[in-house]
Amino acid sequence: MYEYAHYEHLSITKKGNVAKLMLNRPKVRNAISDVTLEELDRAFKELERDDEVKVIIFGGEGVAFCSGVDLFAHASEIKDHVPAEWLVHFERFLRVGLTIFHCRKMVICAVQGAAFGFGFDLAVVGDFTIMAEGTMLGLTENDRLSADMMMMLPYLTNMKTAKRLMFMYEKLTAQDALEMGLVNKVVPADKLMEEAEAWAARLAVVPSITLEQNKRAINHAYDLAGLREAFEFNMQSGALIEQSADKKAREERNEFVLKYGVSAWLKQHDAEMKQKAEQAGQ
Repeated sequence: MYEYAHYEHLSITKKGNVAKLMLNRPKVRNAISDVTLEELDRAFKELERDDEVKVIIFGGEGVAFCSGVDLFAHASEIKDHVPAEWLVHFERFLRVGLTIFHCRKMVICAVQGAAFGFGFDLAVVGDFTIMAEGTMLGLTENDRLSADMMMMLPYLTNMKTAKRLMFMYEKLTAQDALEMGLVNKVVPADKLMEEAEAWAARLAVVPSITLEQNKRAINHAYDLAGLREAFEFNMQSGALIEQSADKKAREERNEFVLKYGVSAWLKQHDAEMKQKAEQAGQ
């Protein structure tokens, strides 16, 4: 029996050939800090080494799959706001995304509640995505100085849809995501894990070599189409966007977040953006 390491932000359980990897920070809606990124990368690689595992169900504990980047941790993790630091920051996200995308095991993302920002990327990077009714998702942080951490949209949808999701920072429903081809199936919330487990059971009877090599062949086609190069370019673009911010304004935002919390800052930010949009439409 393979013995898994202890994780602070994740939990791993296994039944037969199916492992369940869960983001386990429900109090912050499974927001992603640098610790979470490091643990995700390590956990997926550890699951790859377990020869018993054929399928990984990837989900989040609590009401939300993943609310995106942990802005509270982010306020203290990024210190100098120089290009080199932002490149390292973005590389962490990209590394995790590629680890999941190229994982030798089949990955089923079971998504409920919310999948915003990098949570959106995590929701769609697996081989399959099953989503609960009522889930909201999108790249909602792109109304400020930010960027998609993993630019899969042009490969999962089309140019017009990718630009809509990138620039309009709107919240999509699970049904919207299904119609765009981002999700395989939408089910009632109380049936989400049951459905994911049913899909995993169907995959688990297939020989491991068949699953692995056919997945590699499909993913290789996207690599040949420039997916990896697109990720690298996106990392450079994201770092440029982030480090272009006025240092004083960013410090003031971080101080506000650390003092009053993420929810208070998002409420203030959303009100300011709404006011600007109304003024622009006059």
